[in-house]
Amino acid sequence: MRHAKLIVNPDQVVRREILLRKGKYRIGRDPMNDIELDDSAVSFEHCELEISELGVTIRDLQSTNGVAVDGKRAESTVLQSGQTVRLGRTSIRVEFDEIRVAIPEQTILPQVATSVILSDGSLSCLNHPETPGVFRCEQCGALFCASCVRSLRRISGGALYFCPVCPNALCAEIEWPKRTRRSEKLRAWLRKTLHISARR
Repeated sequence: MRHAKLIVNPDQVVRREILLRKGKYRIGRDPMNDIELDDSAVSFEHCELEISELGVTIRDLQSTNGVAVDGKRAESTVLQSGQTVRLGRTSIRVEFDEIRVAIPEQTILPQVATSVILSDGSLSCLNHPETPGVFRCEQCGALFCASCVRSLRRISGGALYFCPVCPNALCAEIEWPKRTRRSEKLRAWLRKTLHISARR
């Protein structure tokens, strides 16, 4: 909210306009209030306006005749710009520039399947996350297991393997290096640390 103003008796020829800044304003019959109203039906401390970036809030301060917003009694409410508030025989209206927040449109991209790292250190097939990928597409780089690729036997021997995703793209067969098992690592560490010779 950039600008706000309070209009006292907005529907009458003689009316009063007060510019409002951020903060709290006490309204009532007492001259010590921020906004004094000359109305015997208004309490000495009738209500409070709070101006913030979020809007304008009005709170009744246990007044005798209460606060009515658009004809309905209210203890505490957030005002919309242009709403009429009745305090005793006095009507007030708060007008302000409303904040308009433009939320950019978000495009949700489809979730793309990827390979995962298996327990032996190899990467899985794109379509079968529990099976090692043994063929890599030369075009998209995706990994596939043997059941996913399309093969074509050559007369001269061997075969050509084709990616199931990229048209006419060849797949190259790959081999993952075998990792040392934990038990072998443990035995090697024990031999080194405790100077235990290996059995033959």
